[in-house]
Formats: sequence, C-alpha cells, structure tokens
Amino acid sequence: MRLAFKVLMVFGLTVLLLVPLGMVRGTVQDRQHYRAEAVAEVARSTAGAQALAGPVLFVPYSDRVVVVQTDANGVQRRVEQVETGSWVFFPDSLDVRGTVRSLPRMRGLHEVRVFELDATLHATFNARIPADEDPTTPRTVGEALLGVGIRDVRGLIGVPSLRAMDRPLTLQQGLGRRGGSGLHAVLAPPAQGATLALDVEFVSSLQGTETLSIAPLGQRNVIELESAWPHPQFHGGFLPASREIGANGFRARWEISSLASNAQSQFLAAEGGPGTGEAVTDAISVSLVDPVNVYTQV
Repeated sequence: MRLAFKVLMVFGLTVLLLVPLGMVRGTVQDRQHYRAEAVAEVARSTAGAQALAGPVLFVPYSDRVVVVQTDANGVQRRVEQVETGSWVFFPDSLDVRGTVRSLPRMRGLHEVRVFELDATLHATFNARIPADEDPTTPRTVGEALLGVGIRDVRGLIGVPSLRAMDRPLTLQQGLGRRGGSGLHAVLAPPAQGATLALDVEFVSSLQGTETLSIAPLGQRNVIELESAWPHPQFHGGFLPASREIGANGFRARWEISSLASNAQSQFLAAEGGPGTGEAVTDAISVSLVDPVNVYTQV
C-alpha cells in the first residue's frame, strides 16, 4: 500500500508540473509567433532578408546549325535552325568591403532589427570568349550584360553606381539573364576569340531585415564587414577566417576560394533563371541579433 501511494503521489505531482509547463510553452510559442508577424510586417514595408551575388558577366550568343529532319513520308531534309545560349563568366577576384548599421524598428512590443549596408564590390574579369570553330554555320555574339543579383531591390537607398574600367555604366532593372532580381548594365558585343578584361566596381547602400548574405562567386573572394552592433551571429556556408567582437561592435573577414565552394554551380542551377543569392547556400551570412529578447522569456 505504501509503495502504491508513493507511485500515485509521484504521478500526481508529475501531472501538476506538466500543466504549468504546457502553459509556459504555449506562452513562448505565442510570443515567437507574434514576433515573426512583426518581422514579416517590417519586411513588407522596408525590405526582407538581403542577399548579394555578383558582379557576373553574361554573354549571349546564337548559333546557326543544320539538322536532318525526316518528314511524314520518310524523306530526309536538311534544315537550318538557330540555337541560342549564354556564356556566364564569374570574377577572377572579388573583394567586398561593407559597413553595417543597425536601424531598429518597433512593431508593438517587438523590436525588429533593420540594417543598412554601405558596400563596395570590386571584381576583375578575364573572360575568354570562345571562337567560332565552324564558319559554315556562323555564330552571332550579342551585347554582354554585367549583372549584380539583389534579393530584394526595394532595399536600395539612393542610386547605386556601377563602373567598368573607370567608366560609369547605366544600370537597368533585372539581373539580365532570364530575369532574376537585381541590376544590370549593357556592354558592347565582344569579339569572338577575344579576352574581355574588365575592372568592375559596384557601390551601393542597401537596407534589409535582420540577415545579410553574400555569395562568394569569384575564383578568389575576400569579404570584410564591420558594424557598431556588438552582437553578430555568423552562419551560412562559411564562418569568418578572423573576427573581432567587442562592446564597440564587430569586424569580420572571410577568405574563400572557388575550390572550396559550390557557389558558382548553385548560382547557375537556380531554377527559373540565375541565382540572386537566395539559391546559393554556400554564402556567408551574418545577422544582427538581440542576445536577450525579453518577449520570449517567461
């Protein structure tokens, strides 16, 4: 009897403890849900999580090819067709320097951490344009497009600038190849068999919500970010090679080789067009977080 009584007491105390624990868990889930709604509302009115990819060079071309077709009567005919495509060239080197500022927004009781990135992207290209190996089916090379992928272009502040060989270029909407979110500029058609050498600089101010990602699309990538916010969270495909975090903010540096990253192949494999950063999982990412969120505490 005494043993049965003890078992019943333990069972009863366990049930009594589970009730307030369930209430606490429900409170936490509700607060997390409300905060997620606050983040989504801020993202709709400003810009969402941001991702940068590029610069990337696209060179469209069209080939005339002769194929043999068989009609319904079994007669074979030679038919000339036009096949189109686009060569994609990534930078030989990509250097990114950026300063991240925290611009918190309040939605009810919840603070959403909006950021503003002042960034300079410097890239060098030595793109070898393939030669036409069959003069009987001439190839036409179109205007080259120099594009920068931006996940949410609503976050652009002011007018960004793009320069190639110290010459300003006119920016247009879209990444430039089968759509894609971002900006691009049009260059003159390159000569077949030539090497297109470019020194490119892209300068912009970009606003986003909570998370920033940058795709290391160059053969050699050096990315440096600094901020006065002292609580960064580093995640994504690569952690910083070096970092300094203190009460006055943080400074982080990444050095990534294309041999260690699948960013280029992920960019090319993006469904519906070229990646704008969100499809590149081998990207560096940093979030400005609040280490003590009082609204998820109980």
